[in-house]
Amino acid sequence: MDLQRLRPADWLTGVAGLASLLLLWAPWYSVGDGTVNGWQTLGLIDVLIALTALLAIALWVVTATRDTPELPVAMDVLTATPASLTALLVIFRLLDVPGGRAITGREWGVVAATVAMIAVAAGAWAALRDESAPGLRPGPEIEPMPAPPAAGPSPADS
Repeated sequence: MDLQRLRPADWLTGVAGLASLLLLWAPWYSVGDGTVNGWQTLGLIDVLIALTALLAIALWVVTATRDTPELPVAMDVLTATPASLTALLVIFRLLDVPGGRAITGREWGVVAATVAMIAVAAGAWAALRDESAPGLRPGPEIEPMPAPPAAGPSPADS
């Protein structure tokens, strides 16, 4: 594993993915007798957050461990679109509180998770746009070839 292969966008995606995964256990909403976390209140969105966070962490690991750009670029592509869709769903859950009257308010976890998921999406898209490839193995050495001999007069010219 070579951390010098990671670009700033890869760092953002990986760290925000880890934060998104951990924030599923943070308090998201207030209820009458305490708080509930993301796992307790979100139906399918919590699974999408977890899968997207795992993709973001995998992007970070793959980019740091591979010495060719093919697989890291594929991970960028595979992470960017689901991260964008999941970010939209988390923004929706920030604006539209689930559970009707049972939930009395928002907690810090839903805001932090929204910021983290937006950072995952932004990092994945920025990694797609960044064409630099630090720390990769050098390409094959190019051997100069001698030029072909100059053509002399052809026998047809005589």
